[in-house]
Formats: sequence, structure tokens, C-alpha cells
Amino acid sequence: MVSDKLASHVGFSSTHRVLNAVQRQICVESAGAFVGPMDPRKFLEAFVPPPPPKNGKERTIPNVSFEEMTKTDDEIEMYPIYVEICKKLDQDKIMAFRDTHASSDPSTVPPGAPERLGLRPDVMTYLRDRPPRRTTDFARAERADEFKFKYGNFADPFDDEPNGSSFPFEGCTEGSKDVRGQITSYAAAMLDLQFRTFVFSVLIMGEHARLIRWDRSGAIVTRSFDYCEDPEPLAQFLWRFNFLSPAQRGHDESVEVVGDKEDSMELFQAQLALKKHVAWAGAEKLDLFRLRMTPLNSDTTPLPVKPSVPPAESYHSFKSMCKPSRLDGWDYYVIAPTMSERGPFGRATRSLYVYDRDAEVVRHLKDTNRIISHKHTVEHKIIKELGDKKVPHITTMHAAWDVAPKGECYNTLTPTFYNDKEFETWFAPPKENHQKGRRTYRSYRLITNELGTVVWKFKDWKEVVQTVVDVLEALDGAERAGWRHRDVSVGNMMILNGRGLLIDWDASQKPEDMNCENEARLPDLTGTWQFMSTSRLLDVNARHDAVDDIESVFWVLLWLTLNYSRHPLSPRKLRNYLQQVFDSYVLDDDGFATGGGPKQALLRSDELSDYFHFSPQPPCLGEVLSHLHHQVGLRYYPPKKPYVASKSPEVRRLQQKHYEEELKIYEAEKASSEDAMFIHSLLMPVLEEQAWPTYGPESHPLPPVHDGPQIRERSKNRSSFFRAQEIARYGNNKPTKAPSLGMARVKIRRTGESLNARALVTSYAPLQERDEGGGGHDDDDDEEEDGGGSDDGDEEEREQAFNI
Repeated sequence: MVSDKLASHVGFSSTHRVLNAVQRQICVESAGAFVGPMDPRKFLEAFVPPPPPKNGKERTIPNVSFEEMTKTDDEIEMYPIYVEICKKLDQDKIMAFRDTHASSDPSTVPPGAPERLGLRPDVMTYLRDRPPRRTTDFARAERADEFKFKYGNFADPFDDEPNGSSFPFEGCTEGSKDVRGQITSYAAAMLDLQFRTFVFSVLIMGEHARLIRWDRSGAIVTRSFDYCEDPEPLAQFLWRFNFLSPAQRGHDESVEVVGDKEDSMELFQAQLALKKHVAWAGAEKLDLFRLRMTPLNSDTTPLPVKPSVPPAESYHSFKSMCKPSRLDGWDYYVIAPTMSERGPFGRATRSLYVYDRDAEVVRHLKDTNRIISHKHTVEHKIIKELGDKKVPHITTMHAAWDVAPKGECYNTLTPTFYNDKEFETWFAPPKENHQKGRRTYRSYRLITNELGTVVWKFKDWKEVVQTVVDVLEALDGAERAGWRHRDVSVGNMMILNGRGLLIDWDASQKPEDMNCENEARLPDLTGTWQFMSTSRLLDVNARHDAVDDIESVFWVLLWLTLNYSRHPLSPRKLRNYLQQVFDSYVLDDDGFATGGGPKQALLRSDELSDYFHFSPQPPCLGEVLSHLHHQVGLRYYPPKKPYVASKSPEVRRLQQKHYEEELKIYEAEKASSEDAMFIHSLLMPVLEEQAWPTYGPESHPLPPVHDGPQIRERSKNRSSFFRAQEIARYGNNKPTKAPSLGMARVKIRRTGESLNARALVTSYAPLQERDEGGGGHDDDDDEEEDGGGSDDGDEEEREQAFNI
């Protein structure tokens, strides 16, 4: 079970966006992840090697000319010419090329945005051995190429001369940002819908072109070159690409497709078991893959850079086996991933179901990209230690591993090219914290046994409050075990058999390793923006203490109350409250997002009803919220020192005495409010003794920003758009969705990274299962609300996307 972004999801925010605005937002969030300009020939040398000899003879590239593409009267006429050139360069007929500009892919519509049209790049490349199911099929595409009829500032998303902005390589014009968002969304879709570590793409702009390689750290982009005057780079790329191995094209070799014609009793049983957990509409056969685990010897010994493939039996030593002879290392069937709405960069966590072929049971897979940093302990070690120390209401693990099918971990390569040997330094963002492409990620998988339910799909409100008290117990147990969660959110609180489950421990740290005094450190905002404590939002350098996690529990329950309880708020007023309390932010002098003002005002009110002007229903839910509201608000409003000027000595003495008595009471109350089990003791009588109604969640659809068919609830927080938590509810053929509830805006990371990622390979043995048990103001100008500026995104917007 995971946080971040999963195969299906419900959002935390309240702002709708049209499709082109979504792409613009992705452009804003991706600022600083683009590395270039790289010489096209160096690009080919680094990433696209020549094909191997055929029958002992070197292959020769066919003669092609691109001049006809420049003689067309419009962009659409360029597509068939380009397709024919690609076919001519594919002598062995390895690939199939399609003009896809008029056909959108429905699988690129996120589950929460049924009204939106799918993506449709201009030309797509497919492997002939795995043809597309429709003209445009991102789940099976090898490449998505985009065209712009004219070259210039309007079409080119990058500048080959530093533009003087905070992101000197990234074009600043509106047209540049639109195109950059467009091609970035295509890369994101391919990475989302496939098991990939990177993808390639081609951007044609009139008579110029750029080659691009995308991974989770960033995108390496060539300089713009005239493919008529110098056709070799483009022709060589298109020719060589056809001969690349699957791994050289970015495919994860630890995953293989289950063929459409494969048929066995075991496969039938796997499909039947997975269909019990996945809402599947009208499909006779799930789109499945086989997943293999790679054994890593220890967590301290780095792997060689280019080792030979380990023998098959070494895979089986990685886990306890029931039937090793028949599996040959392919231990699981995994369902196909579905579309999200995040950009291509970052951890990109997704939640999937896997069928364990040994045990013949369904388990949960967290498929993610972990940050390589000395500040972070790999998640499975944290969970195992918590389990060994009997911390309640957490997940139990089946296995975990760094993905390394050939003995070499899948680390992102973009950071290794982020240096002055490959690029001129003045193209890099001047501020180091803006250099997103330097951050190294590694493919990582974690399998847990529990299959929980997201908290917003509760049976009744008593179940929600039971989850809250269980999470408080988990936080207390973790603190006693020496770990602090640091990312309590609605996406990380699950329901399992009527009880709470706190998941996603990858942001956790030991208290003694946190809050270190270091003036050079970057602000360490970690968590989900909507549910972070007021203290952490007000000051990016504030400590993260145990009480901050406790406060996040309150914000989760309040968010659920506003979104799913019975109340009289109109849709517009509800949206405004949600945006004001949970989404608003400002930028500090260093360009970092800060917030918390509305939360502080809410905590200052004597009762929640004083702020929202209604009493939460059912009444027992209101009582729970009242307890939490009082306890988490205590630390922000200590007694005020008396004003003693121009007063008699006796008055001053009495006032000082009164202040000291108030302070003593306050300190005692404050100490209690920082104890999760004390708050637990306050809530238990309400949970056990009150009469709770039996009704479940009630939906409150929020109004869109614009009328029109392509609307989507979209987050206003300029942090990365990692999505909320739901356990792989749908496959590619998903059923009709309920009304969407908003975009998530989640993980806000501030870490230190190491560029020498290969030296930090982590390996680990299978983990034994455990028996223990265990998700305002009325402003009609929707484009400008929440202090966030417009979607057109000036430079301040782009900087903000970095700093959260």
C-alpha cells in the first residue's frame, strides 16, 4: 500500500481545469527538469547506438530526404511524408507507424475525468509484434512524435540561447509553454501506462527538430537542428531506434507481457482472483503482465555496473518457494497500470494488484521510484523494524526489492549528464534547488499482504473515527519505536476490516536525524500539502515534531467531513472553504511556498462552527472534531504576557500572577495535546458510547471553473501533482466513474540527493510475514484564486512548482 499516485484515485483539491490548462500546469510543475541543449550526435552516441551487424556485415542506413516535409502547405500534410520516411528506414519491418493526430486514446483519460478527451500525438510508433488495439494506444506505443508547422518562439519549447530567466533553457513565451506541456504530457502517459524506465520522442518544428529522452529525473533535450541542411541526426535516430533492444528503448525487463493467446489453468485462476479485487467492465481477460524479482545480495555491497545476468536459481533464493521449478523467476502476475494526471518526473508511485503464483493469493504492489539520498532509509527496512517492535495498525510485508533484472539497478541517467562537460553551465537554473534534473531516482517495488479500502469509501462515520484512533495508536507506537511518519494524509490512512491502517512510510525518519541545525540545508517540506501542520506551512524551516503528525490527523478528518458529511454548504461555498483552508499559499523571498494562515485562523476560533457557520453532522462526529480542534490548536495560542505599562504595582503583580497560573495550566495541557494516546483516550468514549448513524459518505460535487466538455478538477497548489490513494481499483477498461472530487496535490519533498547513485545500491532478502493486524472566501475569479496566479504561469509560478 502506498501513497503518492495510484492507478485510480480521488483528489484532495477543488479546482477544475480544462485539458490544455492541465498540460500547462504539467509544464509549470516540470520547470527545471529539462537538461540541454545537447549536441544531437552526442545524444546518439550516448543513448542510441548503431544496430548490430547482420550476417557479419555492418548495416547501412537507407538514403532518405526530409525536404518534402518542408514544402507542405500545412502541418497535417507533413505526417504521411514522415511516416513513409520512417517506413523506409525500417528495413526489417520491426515497427509500425501511424498517423494518430485525429484519434485520441481513451485510456489517457484519468479515472476521475470522464468528460475529458484523450491525448492524440501526431505520429506514433508501435512494435509490429505488439500492435495497437486502436489507432492511438499509449499503452503499447514505442514513441510519440509531435509536429509544429512553423519554427520559432511560438513552437519551440526550448531556447538554445540562455533566456535570462530562472530556467534559462526553457522557453518563456506562451506558445513555448503550451508545446512543452503538450510533449511532457505525452511522455507522462507512456510512462504511466507502461512498465518503463524512460522513453524517447521527436519534436518537429517546421524544418527544425529536437530529440528528447525522458526519465523520472528529467528530460535530456538536443539543440534544435535543421534536418534538411543536416539530415543525419534525425535519420540516424529514426533508423537506429528500430534496432534497439526493449531495454534500450526504456522497457523494464523485469516485466513481460502475457500474450493475448496464452491460455492455462493457472492464468485463468489468476484472472479470476484479480477480478475479485478489480472493478472490470465487459472484459473477458485482464490485461496482465508477468513480474520477476531480482535477488540482491546485501544492502551494503554495490552491484557492478555491467554484470552478467544472474543464474535463474538465484532468483528463487530471494523468496521462500513452494513451486520453484515451474516459475523460472517470474513470481507474479500484475495488472496493467492506468492513467494518472501527474507529470513524468518524480517518484510516480502507483498501486497495483499482483497475483502471487507461489501462494496463489492476491497481494498489493507499490511500484515506485525512490529517491537516492542519505537522508532516507529504504521503506521496507522501516516497515520491518516497526513490525519487529509490534507497532499496531501498519502494513505487513511480503517482499521488497530494487529493480535490477540484470544485476544493475534502474537509476535515472539524467543526473549523470547534468554537468558542465555535457552542457554549458549558464543553461542550468541559477538556483541549485531549481535544478530538478540533478535528483536521482531508482525503480523500487514493495509487496504487502493487506488489501485495504481508501478511507473516503467508508461504511459509516464510526468506521472513520475508528480509523482515526487506530492511526493515532500507530503514530504513538512508531514514535516509541524511533520513527516519525511525516506524511499523514487522507491517502495514507486506509480501512482494513473496519479498522485503521497507516501506510506509506517512505518519508519517515528517525527523530534524532531530523530538524538538524544546518543553515545550508534546503527547506525540508515533506508531506501532503493539504494535511501538513500549520507550523510546517507557516515556516519552511520549522521543525517536524510528533505533534505535527497528530495535527495532520485532524486535517484529514476535517477534509473528509467537508467532502462527505451532511452539511448545508452550497457547492461554491464548499469549494471556497476547501481552497482557503487546504490549498492556499504564498511565496516567500526565496521562492518557496508557504501557507497556513487560514488554518491558523481556524484553530484560533473557539468552535469549528464559528468558522464554518454550521455544526458537523452527525453530532458525535462534531464532538470528535471539537476534541481534535482544541488539542491541536493549543500550541499556537499560548497565554499572552500582560501589558504592564502605566499600571499600579498591585495590578501588575496580580496580572503577572494570573499570567503565571495560566501559563502553568497551558503547559500542562500542551504536553497532553502532544501525546497521541492522550487524544486517543479522549476519542474512545465518543466512539464506544455514542449512537452512530449507519449512513455512509455523501458526495458534494464541486463547480467547474469553466463550462465545457473537457473539465477536470485540478489542484491550485504548485507542488507536484502526485495523486491521492486508492488501491488499483480499475484496469484499463474501467467502469463508469462517480462524480470526480478533485485533483490531488500531494508529496512535497525537500531532500538532499547524491549524484553518485550507483554507489548506493540497496539489496535485501525477502521479508517474513507477520500475524499482527494491520486514506473560505467567496472569489468568483477562479483562474486567480488561492494566491496562486493564473495558469498562464509567469516566472513566479514556475519557481513555485520547484520549491514545494
